[in-house]
Amino acid sequence: MIGGGDKDMIKDLTVSKGNSKLPETTTIFNLPCFITCPGKTKECMVDCYARKAEIRFHHNVLPCRMRNLASTKNKTFVDDLVIAIQKTKNTTFRYFESGDFYSQSLIDKSIKVAHRLPDVFFYAYTKSLHLFNFSNIPGNFRVIDSLNHTSSKHKAVVIRDNETKPKGFFVCPGSCKKCNYCFNPKTKNILVAFPLH
Repeated sequence: MIGGGDKDMIKDLTVSKGNSKLPETTTIFNLPCFITCPGKTKECMVDCYARKAEIRFHHNVLPCRMRNLASTKNKTFVDDLVIAIQKTKNTTFRYFESGDFYSQSLIDKSIKVAHRLPDVFFYAYTKSLHLFNFSNIPGNFRVIDSLNHTSSKHKAVVIRDNETKPKGFFVCPGSCKKCNYCFNPKTKNILVAFPLH
């Protein structure tokens, strides 16, 4: 697998276990960047970390993400993703190291997956929070707003070299293998600043 970890494939859906920054105990589901990011900003188009992998490993990464995108439109997506997560035996799941929630239908399906797996903690960073209805997410599903809206409970920002972190924000150490701040169910309000990498 690119970046470490194992891959599990159910039909045309692929999840991975960890990567260079996330521990093997985190299951990851990715989509292609940009085309699934309705809330993308100009900064995303320039600084997108996920795009680097699609370019560098284009023979493997992009086709896998495109298959995952197609799988989200299948009637069996909820069942297929539940099975894939169960096969990993992990109890932490990250949506979209690459990509984002591109439709209300995908959000609704993701909520169904979380309801079906109450012992798994789901989390996602999104720039789509203001575009769709996330009001029905269960307690085991954390959605972190990457656009830092004032009304959001959980917020993430990117800081560049010359910027200081916003007041009250935790600065990401760069590896979730050493830190579980964002996906720790006990953390009540996520305020995280990511140094640009």
